[in-house]
Amino acid sequence: MKLSGIDLNLLVALDALLAERNVTRAGERVGLTQPTMSNALSRLRHLFNDPLLVKVGRNLELTQRARGLVAPVRSALALIEVAITHPPSFDPKTAERSFTIVTSDYGSLVLLQPVMARLTREAPRVGLQVLNIAPHAVQRLDRGEADFVIQPAELGGSHETRELLWSDEWVCVVAEDHPEAKRGLDRALFVELPHLGFMNEEGGRSIADTHLLDTGVLRRIDVTVPSFVTIPLMLAGTRLVAMVLRRLAEHFREHAAIRIFPIPFDLPPLDETLFWSTRHEGDLGHDWLRSVLREEAAALAETKRARKPRHK
Repeated sequence: MKLSGIDLNLLVALDALLAERNVTRAGERVGLTQPTMSNALSRLRHLFNDPLLVKVGRNLELTQRARGLVAPVRSALALIEVAITHPPSFDPKTAERSFTIVTSDYGSLVLLQPVMARLTREAPRVGLQVLNIAPHAVQRLDRGEADFVIQPAELGGSHETRELLWSDEWVCVVAEDHPEAKRGLDRALFVELPHLGFMNEEGGRSIADTHLLDTGVLRRIDVTVPSFVTIPLMLAGTRLVAMVLRRLAEHFREHAAIRIFPIPFDLPPLDETLFWSTRHEGDLGHDWLRSVLREEAAALAETKRARKPRHK
């Protein structure tokens, strides 16, 4: 098989078929009719000497050969797209471009809020699309669905292109008028009291709970919420205890009327890490935004060092 003998338009169709696993939806994705996409699939099957998509029940599933094509085909098309659509120079003052960042509500509040303020000043025509974090988020980078992922380092698997942005420690928060935790929480009280915890749509809990279980501690979680950043705001008038990150607790300390205490167990800090794809190497706009994220994260660390610890 020689590249000169391949219709490269078939790669666009192949990418859509691998992503959608449905001929009709793949056609809609790239603006082709269902018969045209079916013809493209037939040509692709002949080209690769493989069925690529096989019927399993009512669904189409990828063959082993097709699964091996997902990442390289998406990466190749993304490189071509960058070369064609992104000019060799990048001036943030005049550039018109949008970047997609996948992160948690905590990451959005702590880092992206100051980043957006900076873009308003320095790059008024550069936009951000922020998507909710989900399991295996770094795979969205390889599929070309995101420019960056910001998440804890331990969730990134073996993804190599990464950079630590900032670290944060876990703390306990309770309502300011909590009747039993006016002076802090020891281990016995921590285990005895009811807790407010985070649980996402997939049933996943916070990394802190995983570390607690590793030490043999099981919290009594009476209430769960799907948004991590709302936790401090929901404690008023309750006996609930919650574990959140210190920067989040400090952000809401005054507005939420909460007390912040150390967790009476040793937990490792959370290392928020930036992930991206090697396909963006040489993309000056991507490099520029990565430097902005890095600089604003460094400013967070400086702010933390300048602030004196406070405990109510």
